[in-house]
Amino acid sequence: MKVTEDNFTGPIAKFFKDNADLYKAITERTGAKPGDMLLFACDSKRVVAQTLDYLRRTIAKDLDLIDESKFAFLWVVNWPLFDYDVDLKRWVPAHHPFTMPKAGDEHYLDEGEDPHKAYAQSYDIILNGLELGGGSIRIHDRELQMKMLKALGFTKERAEDQFGYLLNALDYGFPPHGGLAIGLDRFARLLAKRGNIRDVIAFPKNSKAVEPLTSAPTEVSDKQLQDLSLFVNKTED
Repeated sequence: MKVTEDNFTGPIAKFFKDNADLYKAITERTGAKPGDMLLFACDSKRVVAQTLDYLRRTIAKDLDLIDESKFAFLWVVNWPLFDYDVDLKRWVPAHHPFTMPKAGDEHYLDEGEDPHKAYAQSYDIILNGLELGGGSIRIHDRELQMKMLKALGFTKERAEDQFGYLLNALDYGFPPHGGLAIGLDRFARLLAKRGNIRDVIAFPKNSKAVEPLTSAPTEVSDKQLQDLSLFVNKTED
């Protein structure tokens, strides 16, 4: 809606009209002045954030408000440990089920607690709005790993069936560990100031997942398979 001297105009302005206190509160909170436009979105927190983010970036690009000569770095920390999947109606890991909770948040994994209040020991590095890479500290304690899996809906039997090898390894003692991986091709794209990552990849695949120069992927010879100790059982469709 558009801001006027003492009111709002636009499709949703009827919800704000003739309310001086609300007008003052909104304009002070947003810093809006007469002639400015305010954009509203209404849905779940995730959908609203994604919608307004897309609008912000699109408008900035269309109005040439982005200084392409600058490199703006940003660290993203304190991500939620879990997301709630509306379709599955259960908690799912925001990263992967082996991410260490932030120190002091472990109790949110207990039964009866709110898992969404737990934060992850994870970190992403962003450059000019694009994710360059990310990483996390991994869980190295069996009891905590079991609590994590239980919070995700795993029974003890299912956890043992799917991750028994890891849980058994944790019994022998894991050192605290983690890491960070950078996408060099993404970095190269920004350094080269290209709009598509395919422009900086040596042999990019097309929409059919085929590399045009060498027609890869293709079938390999039996000799190549033997060298790698690989055996293929061919079946007819």
